[in-house]
Amino acid sequence: MEDMLEMPPELREEAHLMELESMGYTIVHEAIPPQLLKKIKLAHNQAIERIRSSKPEADWSWESDNPGVCDYWRLYQLDPVFEELLTLPSIFNIIKRAFKEGRGRPATDEGIRLMHEMGQYLPAKTPGGQAWHRDGMNKKAENKYPNLRCTFTLNDLPSNGGGTIVLPGSHRPGFDGNYFHVLNNTKEKVKYEKPRPGRSSPPYDRSSVQPRKMPNAVTFSGKAGSCMINWVSIWHTRPTNESNVDRDVIWQIFRTARSSLGNGRRQHHQTKNYLSHIRNKNNNYSPEFIKLFDDSETIDGTRWDFEGLSKEEIQRTTAAEPLWPSGRPDIMEEEDETNNYNRRENNAKL
Repeated sequence: MEDMLEMPPELREEAHLMELESMGYTIVHEAIPPQLLKKIKLAHNQAIERIRSSKPEADWSWESDNPGVCDYWRLYQLDPVFEELLTLPSIFNIIKRAFKEGRGRPATDEGIRLMHEMGQYLPAKTPGGQAWHRDGMNKKAENKYPNLRCTFTLNDLPSNGGGTIVLPGSHRPGFDGNYFHVLNNTKEKVKYEKPRPGRSSPPYDRSSVQPRKMPNAVTFSGKAGSCMINWVSIWHTRPTNESNVDRDVIWQIFRTARSSLGNGRRQHHQTKNYLSHIRNKNNNYSPEFIKLFDDSETIDGTRWDFEGLSKEEIQRTTAAEPLWPSGRPDIMEEEDETNNYNRRENNAKL
C-alpha cells in the first residue's frame, strides 16, 4: 500500500487502542528493546534448563503432554530482569488505558493488577489441536471484571510457527452465542488418554474436540520481542507449529482490582517473601509496580501464596531455585514450599 502514509509515532498508541477496541487484539511489533530482549532470553533459557536438568521429561510441563514442551511460572522471583516486562512502556500504557477507557470491554476505574504469568518453550513441530474457546466466560463477573493477556514472543515467530489464532471482533460483550459447535467438531470426539495428575484438564494441546479452520482468523506472527495484546474473551486457539523454528513465549494476564486472582492455577501465584521484598521501602520499585501485586480486593479472597494447598498440590509445583545473582536477597528461601516439603520428607527418612 505505497499510497498510504506511515503511522506517526505519537499516534501509534491510539492506533493500538483502536484495534484492541474494534478487533479485540493488537500486535505491538518489537515491543521489547533489543538489549532487554537479550537479557530476557538468557533468563528464559536458564529457567528452562533448570527444569530440564532437575526433572524427568514427563514433568517438564504442567500445561502440555507433548514431548519437549517446558513451562515455568513465578518469573519475577526467578530473575529480576523479568520484572521489566511488567511495566514496559510500549505495552503497559496500552494496558492501563484499555481498562480505564473501556477499549473493547466495560471500562473500569478500579485499577489493574497482575493475575498470573508463565514462560514456555515449545519445540518446532509441536502439535496443536486446542479447541476454539474463550477464557473467563464461564464467570458471571467477566463482563464487569475483564482480563487482558500479553503474549511476548522471544524469537522470530513465522506465520506457521504455532502462534495464537484469534477471531477478530469476537471479544465484545453480547457476543455470547454458543458458537463452540460451529468452530469445533463436537460430533466426532477424539479419544485421548486422561491427563496425568497435576496437569490442566484437559491440557491445552489436547482436546476432546477438533478445531475447524476459519477463513478470516488472524495468526500472531512477528519479530522477536513482539507482543500480542488481547482481551481473553476473544475466541482463540493454538495451532500446530508447522515451522522448523522453536517457540519461546512469555504470557502475562492482567485483571481488574476486584476480580479473581487466578483460575485455579495456584502454582502461578507469587510467594509471600517476594511480596515482602518488592514492598520493602529500601527497594526501588515504583508504587505503580507494587500495586500490581495487591491482592486485598479480590472477589473470591485468593492470595499470592501457597496457603491452603495440599501436599499433593505442593509436590506438583515446579518452582525452580532462584536465579538471582549473588548479593541479591534470596527471596524464595522460606517460601519455596516444594523444596521445604522435600527437605522435610528427606529428613524424616534419616
